[in-house]
Amino acid sequence: MSGYVIKIPQEKENRTIWSRQLRVAAYCRVSTPYEEQQKSLEKQIKYFTQYIKRNPFWRFVAVYADNASGLHAKNRPGYQKMLKDCRKGKIDLILVKSLSRFGRDAKETMTTIRRLKQMGIGVYIELGGINTLTSPDSVVDLYAAFDQAESQNKSDNIKFGLRRRMKSGKAMLSVEHVTKNYGRFTALGDISLTFTPGVYGLLAPNGAGKTTLIKMLTTLLFPTKGQILWEGEDIQVLGAEYRGLLGYLLQQFGYYPNYTSRQFLRYAAALQCIPRREVDGRIEALLETVGLGDVADEKMKKFSGGMPQRVGIAVAMLNDPKQLILDEPTAGLAPRERVRFRNLIHALSGERIVILSTHIVSDIETIAGQIVMFRDHRLYCCDSPARICAQFQGRVFQLPAGTALAPGQFLLSEGQGEDGLVLRVLCDTPPIGGAMVTSGLEDAFLAIYREGQP
Repeated sequence: MSGYVIKIPQEKENRTIWSRQLRVAAYCRVSTPYEEQQKSLEKQIKYFTQYIKRNPFWRFVAVYADNASGLHAKNRPGYQKMLKDCRKGKIDLILVKSLSRFGRDAKETMTTIRRLKQMGIGVYIELGGINTLTSPDSVVDLYAAFDQAESQNKSDNIKFGLRRRMKSGKAMLSVEHVTKNYGRFTALGDISLTFTPGVYGLLAPNGAGKTTLIKMLTTLLFPTKGQILWEGEDIQVLGAEYRGLLGYLLQQFGYYPNYTSRQFLRYAAALQCIPRREVDGRIEALLETVGLGDVADEKMKKFSGGMPQRVGIAVAMLNDPKQLILDEPTAGLAPRERVRFRNLIHALSGERIVILSTHIVSDIETIAGQIVMFRDHRLYCCDSPARICAQFQGRVFQLPAGTALAPGQFLLSEGQGEDGLVLRVLCDTPPIGGAMVTSGLEDAFLAIYREGQP
């Protein structure tokens, strides 16, 4: 933060208040938790702390700060703590960079400023050089309106650019050097990916970081470092505009068992604020697409197998999303339902980005154009199934069951061959009595994670 010098015009000072040492605080906030903004927040806190403490006529109270806690005042604990201390009579003057730091809503901000003024508490707006105790209300009102308009204009420009690019059909989601830490544990380390329309399979064992990435893509978690961009704009800045483009199916899909699927979809459409004139036609089309048209009026508690998951897909598709994100959607389903589910996902892909997280290879082997794999909580590869399998071509062999494995031979799987049970093994040298076989994605998956073991 640049080193602004705060000058309060002497001729306009309220002599009653300024005659004693002022109890001075400051307020600052940032909109997102990314590393760059965290550094900015730290600089603001340091700047205000040093500035207040250097002034012999001021007594330092605190620097109140909020980190990516939203625009609404009720959701900002630092802001609420500051107002609480004001009501307790602990503060005479609050320093703030701009009124938009108080909030985007000029009306709400001005109401707060007037209440503070009634308590004899001033707000010094650094960028405008305005002290609310000594400046006429009309000046403060005018500044607040301009400040809000400028802040809103920046957001509108971002959103307008997003809508314009979406109409052009050039959807792109970028993950740039994203790291997610939980204390000293790194769940994902320095991940960089680019998603364009098509089906992507996130394939890794449980605990490798798939769900962590999914939660960051859906703004349920924030990266510790790096950023995620939709059409070049930070998804945390886009906020609700970005979330309106998402369709998301959780691993554990919750529903009301006494609702019919049609009732539940109407309920979900209301939560998503989908125009009522569009709801019925869209719901009927989706029910047919997911194969539930004939049972749309049966209560969901009577559903079996993967039927609730199909309702979940319909819910995720209600807003015709540009991104469809599915987290372990086939967990617990029978093989037949998994096949039905794969066919459904393939049919829905179209011109949207579909990201399917799973540890079941068969879920994505035939429908994903790109496979994303993690190892040691880092990106291992993002490539086509054919290219991933090609890494192990000539290294997968079939042996009769019961064959003792030699050093350097790793068991991939056991299965039924033409002459009984057989072993599939990975090795660099052809084994005695072994037959080379074509490597599949299941072989590659097992080989990658088997080779990753000590």
